[in-house]
Amino acid sequence: MENEQKREIYDFGLLKVRKLKLDKAQSNIISFAEKAQNMNRYERMSNEEIIRICKGNDLDRIRELSIWFAKTNGMYGRAVRYIADINKFDYLLYPDIALDSELEDSDNEKILKQFDKILSFFDNSSIQLMCRKWSEKVCTEGVYYGYICDDVTDRLVVQDLPAKYCRSRFYYKGYPLVEFNMKYF
Repeated sequence: MENEQKREIYDFGLLKVRKLKLDKAQSNIISFAEKAQNMNRYERMSNEEIIRICKGNDLDRIRELSIWFAKTNGMYGRAVRYIADINKFDYLLYPDIALDSELEDSDNEKILKQFDKILSFFDNSSIQLMCRKWSEKVCTEGVYYGYICDDVTDRLVVQDLPAKYCRSRFYYKGYPLVEFNMKYF
């Protein structure tokens, strides 16, 4: 008890706070310049320049601005995540068997084994998380490109492709073809 120090009691109602002079908030946006050219260089943009970029046709600048806003602006990032998560991305698998055909016991076992294999493939793939990630990329960048890796047999693996180096202009058997610019490497 003797070693115990007495604490000073503060009355917070009597504390004096100095007056702060607040300036009007500046509406400037800081954006990254091209990462490959200068990682540490920032440039300030005025509202007029941001509006000009948004109304323009330079997709790379628009994507860069959207990604920057999603990372730095809380309301924009929250809106992107909200829109990306609206869908549940649930999936339903069912066997496509003719109802009027009669199946033998050996066929039933074969179908159940194949169906179990397909179910385990989709359960291991975490499709819902991937779809949310793809949806968020579509909301920020306007497009998503990915390559399905065929060498993995037990689950779905999709390699993300950078949107800056991809485009899709043609169709093959009803599916869009993705052109990839090899300047990426």
